[in-house]
Amino acid sequence: QSMNLKSGGDMEDSSDAAEREALLPPDEAGQGKPTTAVYVFGGFLIVIVIAALACQQEVMQSAESKGSVDKPSLTIWWNHTCLLLVGLPLGLLLQLFREGSLSPLRLWRRLLQQQRWTAQRALWLGTVLAVIFYLPNLAWAVTLKSIWVPLVTAASRFDAVFVLLFSSLLAQKAPPAKQVLAVLACITGVVLISFGGARSDSFGTTDRWSYFEVFISPCLSALYAMIFNNLARGVSQDASCLCALLALIGFCNTVLLWPVVPICHLAGWEDQRLPSIFSGNALRSIVLNAALATIGNFSQMPATALTSPLFVSLGMLLIMPVTVLIDWLVMHHTELNTALICGSLAICCGSGYSVLTEASEAGPSIEKKTIPTT
Repeated sequence: QSMNLKSGGDMEDSSDAAEREALLPPDEAGQGKPTTAVYVFGGFLIVIVIAALACQQEVMQSAESKGSVDKPSLTIWWNHTCLLLVGLPLGLLLQLFREGSLSPLRLWRRLLQQQRWTAQRALWLGTVLAVIFYLPNLAWAVTLKSIWVPLVTAASRFDAVFVLLFSSLLAQKAPPAKQVLAVLACITGVVLISFGGARSDSFGTTDRWSYFEVFISPCLSALYAMIFNNLARGVSQDASCLCALLALIGFCNTVLLWPVVPICHLAGWEDQRLPSIFSGNALRSIVLNAALATIGNFSQMPATALTSPLFVSLGMLLIMPVTVLIDWLVMHHTELNTALICGSLAICCGSGYSVLTEASEAGPSIEKKTIPTT
């Protein structure tokens, strides 16, 4: 009888082990340096982000100039809530294709086991990511109301400088000369575009807080990118778990950050009342903005997890020439001049050089490993 009990215990242990193996995806090539194919895919995602962000900027500026939407705190909160509304169903759908299960609990357990997190730690990290993700976006949206679009984009794109700075501080060594050269070329282009094409009436108010704000935003953006890259690297090869992580950020944003909306109104930073936002034009702008933001977030965050924060931040600098072209060809906000052309070329050269250099130094392909079964 004792032998039967022992045999039954072994069967239970084997069953538990099989369950853990089913929950844990195979260990793929996500631990070393990304391969060239990963960088190519990351570059493709960056192109999608640039297209979505360029359209989103014009939608926000158009809506705010017409007076239909002037509540960026609510807009950003809703955009980030879409991480939950889209990430959870998408993660469950991917899990269904992979394992034949639509259980949210199973997806949650897989995320925790893959990341080796407790539930409390996951909620804490999700809250930190939600806050750091919300603040720079809110600062960017507020400055977009009174400052010319390329100038706002220029300020927000200084995150490449902070990424390089933070990376050097963490590594306690000087960054490679190639990276420094690429960042300097891009920043030169940013300055040329920001001031070379700006009109005297396009700056709005430029008090001390405005200058402080535009540097706080890219600093927090760089911090978020580095933290997200570090936390999401373990699930970068598992699309369903990555969607679950994005859904976790959206959940923490939805539950914890909604008080920012009434706080901004009570502080006098936003005058528009909530009922006026639910009119036809305003509601359409919010829905379109959220759709574009969701496309951008579900492209940029996987690219950050798969490659590196510097790769993504320098690649995203290409939004500057794209915005200039949109303002010139479509919106007719500006005219091309030498500064805009030279700045665009500098950004394209610096960003392209960095992207190609990092991709050329990619690690070798690693054969897929499987977990042995007993």
